Amino acid sequence: RFGDRFSSNGGGSFFFSFGGIPFRFKFGDDDSDGDSFFEDFDDRWDEQLEEEKREESKKQAEVLGVSVDADERSIKLAYRKMALQYHPDKWKNDSEHGMSKQDAENRFKVMQSAYDHLMSNFDEDDEE
Repeated sequence: RFGDRFSSNGGGSFFFSFGGIPFRFKFGDDDSDGDSFFEDFDDRWDEQLEEEKREESKKQAEVLGVSVDADERSIKLAYRKMALQYHPDKWKNDSEHGMSKQDAENRFKVMQSAYDHLMSNFDEDDEE
């Protein structure tokens, strides 16, 4: 959503939303720093990305049945336990989960994606 407001002295501000984040850009003021708009944008963008990453990590942790702040060992154990149960090569007709082979394969793919996502958080921590 875009909109603008101007004052009679030529100054004013400009409002807009980018990626669901509202921004206000002031112009015409001698005491304002031109870079502050971009710094504010960068800060809000980073906050939005961090929030989205936390939400995704929460969803992926639920898939593996671990807490969001689980350590590497807990994630690996949960993954290995589930992998034995849902891996396509380990699937049997009389498995206790009662899924078809296709359902077990799909579940395994979702589980693998969750594991990769959660373990990538540790890779990023090591790089910092």
